[in-house]
Amino acid sequence: MSINRITKTIVATGGHSGLGLEALKSLLNSPYTSTTNCHLILFARDPSADHCQRARRELLQNASASPDKSLTVDLRRMDLASLASVRTAAASLCNELKQAHGGRIDLLLLNAAVAKSQRLLVQDDDDHSAHPDQLKDAQARYEMTACVNHVAHLVLLKELEPAILRFASHPASMAGISPSPPKTRIVFTGSALHRSVKDTAALDDLFAASQHERPAADWSLMRSYGHSKFLQMLGIRAYRRKLAQTLEQHGKSSHRAVDIVVVQPGFVPSTGLSRETGWLSRLAMSYILPLFPFATSPTQAGSWIARACYVDLDQDAATAQTPAASHDGDTDGDDADGWTSNEGTVRAALLEKAGPDQAFARPDKRTADVTLQDKWWPTTCDSAGTGQPVSPADPLG
Repeated sequence: MSINRITKTIVATGGHSGLGLEALKSLLNSPYTSTTNCHLILFARDPSADHCQRARRELLQNASASPDKSLTVDLRRMDLASLASVRTAAASLCNELKQAHGGRIDLLLLNAAVAKSQRLLVQDDDDHSAHPDQLKDAQARYEMTACVNHVAHLVLLKELEPAILRFASHPASMAGISPSPPKTRIVFTGSALHRSVKDTAALDDLFAASQHERPAADWSLMRSYGHSKFLQMLGIRAYRRKLAQTLEQHGKSSHRAVDIVVVQPGFVPSTGLSRETGWLSRLAMSYILPLFPFATSPTQAGSWIARACYVDLDQDAATAQTPAASHDGDTDGDDADGWTSNEGTVRAALLEKAGPDQAFARPDKRTADVTLQDKWWPTTCDSAGTGQPVSPADPLG
């Protein structure tokens, strides 16, 4: 039997520190990996940095207690603030998977995020089209928080889409051990702060290309972060919808091919997201707020993110779709894009902290607005992966 059939490939961003590292440590000791070898690919801005190498050693040591399975941890360069870097890293991985016999991605854990105390612009060095959109100005610049927390992961997914389609297209031959069709699971670390947006017009003030040269009078780290997580949810829902359409167009609608799970681990004060706040705020976030009962520890948050990587969506489907799970009790119009549908090729769910445990819930219903999704969809994603044409006969070109 080929090793590719018994080795799970896990791709992660933000897995070398903080909640991402805690999540991977928990995942490597979970039922998801209990009977398989794992190839873990960690994307980081500087793979040679001491903290990245330390995280790699920690993950390997963490798995060494299980002699019956092996773990390979592969650190690779990717800077989410540089879309050119994202495309280069994704193209390299996609080509590697294409060349491998049965090469596939079992799990994508998209955890990385930033919170910035001021508006910063980053440029897409690959984009010479001079065609701006809602997020990108004529100089191909994006606001950095929106780029990292929203755009970059969508670009990564679109660039890896040929590999995802390839996995979806061969259920019999690639299932390996199990007769059931294999699925790629994509897990995003989200935030309950996506519900803190009072008026979606504020998205324009913070992130629209038309505002790049204007003073950011109402900018704050928490406000911009919370609004970027609303953008993230819009993008995730748009991606789910577009991926389902692509799979159907290529005749892959006979089985569920992809699961998308958003996990909101609760308020974790001691993460690196507070590094740009003032010293008093950092003191409170590091030493005072973690003592409060509403706070979630990094270890607990990591275990919840890990659980989102393997929780059975079929078993918990009824809970996931109940109207009572909506945060405001009003579910009218909150499924206009098919998010909660149990049918089709792409299944989606939101897991969030609920008291001392996790529960399925619904995203802010405004993120179901397809017009709003399309408004904030990064058009650079529409040309992603064009170097490897996709056809029904051969999704990898």
